[in-house]
Amino acid sequence: MSARLQDFRVRLALVVAVGVAVRVAWVLGFGRDQEVSGDQVFYHLQGLALARGDGFVNPYAWNDPVTPLSIPTAAHPPLYSLYLAFWSLLGFESHLQHRLVSVLLGAVCVVVVGYVGRRLAGDRAGLLAALLAALYPNLWINDGVLAAESVYACLIAVVLLAAYRLWDLRRPVDAAALGAAIGLAALA
Repeated sequence: MSARLQDFRVRLALVVAVGVAVRVAWVLGFGRDQEVSGDQVFYHLQGLALARGDGFVNPYAWNDPVTPLSIPTAAHPPLYSLYLAFWSLLGFESHLQHRLVSVLLGAVCVVVVGYVGRRLAGDRAGLLAALLAALYPNLWINDGVLAAESVYACLIAVVLLAAYRLWDLRRPVDAAALGAAIGLAALA
């Protein structure tokens, strides 16, 4: 690995640390007391239902304390619910825990945006792009409110990175990677 790439990665890691700090501060600060409602409840409960093996059920009917029902639903794209289900299987089941694991999506987004910027205009632009992604409220606020936009923003950055890689190398494996990234983004 070149010294230049290593320097970029170290600086990018520092930017990602800033992005994680901003997101965690949001989740544990003001966001901690924010009411969980609407889509947030849907994703949270559907993640729990998936982790418990009940599938893609209407989480409001599934969580009814009097007469819980397993009514299939496709009301929202499945990828974010699956992400939360993975963490629920590992024991992270509360609203706050789901918010905190969503911060990881924001961190990955900052990394990928940094690499897209680097690909387009060099190391300095990559670091600036990553810093903007780390600090941009419309990105970090979603990580703390259980919104599918967190995984979607990350995947759109992956789509861009994969598209430029295909443009540069024109290999079938890169075309497949771009197709997979687009497919995942559609599920988000």
